[in-house]
Amino acid sequence: MRLECSHTAVGGELSYYRTAAGVEVDFIWQGPERAVGIEVKAGSAWRRGDGAALRELLERRVIQTAVAVYGGEHAAKDGAVRVLPVTAFLEKLPVLLR
Repeated sequence: MRLECSHTAVGGELSYYRTAAGVEVDFIWQGPERAVGIEVKAGSAWRRGDGAALRELLERRVIQTAVAVYGGEHAAKDGAVRVLPVTAFLEKLPVLLR
């Protein structure tokens, strides 16, 4: 993620999010206009519960966009969370961070 941010010159800050209650999101990219939460799962199947932390951050307005990356083959939506296979995520990453 850091390499992609510097390679594409999108700028912004990359961090990790975790609360005392254990809610965590793998990456939070904070740009000048918005924040994007990115959750990465190694599995080939996406389960609705996998996006719970992203949905919580959307509801609390910590992030404005939620993207999930997984080892499956098909793009999907999980409520407001956009779920992408790894290859599709890497192709769309520069656009997702603008």
